[in-house]
Amino acid sequence: MAPPFDQAVMVDWSASSSPRTGRDSIWAGVRRRGAGRSVVVNPPTRMAAARWLGDLLDAAVAEGRRTLVGLDFSFGYPAGFARHLAERRGEAAPELPAWRATWSLLAERLRDDERNANNRFAVADALNAESGTCFFWGRPEGDRFDRLSHLPSRKPAPEGLRANPCAALRWTERCCGRGIKSGWQLYGGVTVGSQVLTGLPYVADLAGRLGAQLAVWPFETGFGTDPFVAGAAPATVVVAEVWPSAFPADLGAAAVRDEAQVLATLEALVAAGDETWRRWLDPPSVGALDAHARADVLTEEGWILGIE
Repeated sequence: MAPPFDQAVMVDWSASSSPRTGRDSIWAGVRRRGAGRSVVVNPPTRMAAARWLGDLLDAAVAEGRRTLVGLDFSFGYPAGFARHLAERRGEAAPELPAWRATWSLLAERLRDDERNANNRFAVADALNAESGTCFFWGRPEGDRFDRLSHLPSRKPAPEGLRANPCAALRWTERCCGRGIKSGWQLYGGVTVGSQVLTGLPYVADLAGRLGAQLAVWPFETGFGTDPFVAGAAPATVVVAEVWPSAFPADLGAAAVRDEAQVLATLEALVAAGDETWRRWLDPPSVGALDAHARADVLTEEGWILGIE
């Protein structure tokens, strides 16, 4: 069955370190079911985007308008990250589910300001140093960044750090085919790792603000059911990871590729029929996993909505 949302939201994130609009910036849009067109915005900073999204969701909750929010960055890391990180830092295994422990850690460490200045590379460097493991890699060259001696600009791991024991890609990413990138890489070419580091703290903040009104798919909803009623209590807002490249975009429909992808994703989410939503909410690829791998998906890695 098609999910009973009243509106869909899509946010194409950016890890830019300065205010930016147009190409390679944040594009976001909202499309109500039955509406003829989407409303698209291009906020110059992550804080501005978070305010836009927060205001929209506050209104949705107040009006009882069920809202599906798609975000284009990973909601988790390959299985084992939270456990390995805790062990190497001399801590007990996280009491929280692995995905939530990771979100909480990044929200505690990441600093981002009104001008988009952020400490994402320093956060990654510190986590590598504390764990003695080269989880993250990729950074700009230059004096400002060369002091981050535990965050190599390229592979392999620098002397003194062990190699990353986790997989390069999550299970869902292995089903995406060519074009998907590893969340461990933070810089160099087309990457997603910096979007993860700068994005998850904002989602964690939204989840804290909205409480039981917000559910995270599939961590809190599982697979195969209506995500708005699958959690401990009915949710008004469901957030899900979405990969815009999974939905063919008419690049002539907008001046900027990112804007065109947001429009195409919103159209796909709103237009999908019952059978498509059944496959999206209960992906055959997940059903083909063994019990251990499926548990990894639901407790740490997450899944990309629309990847079957």
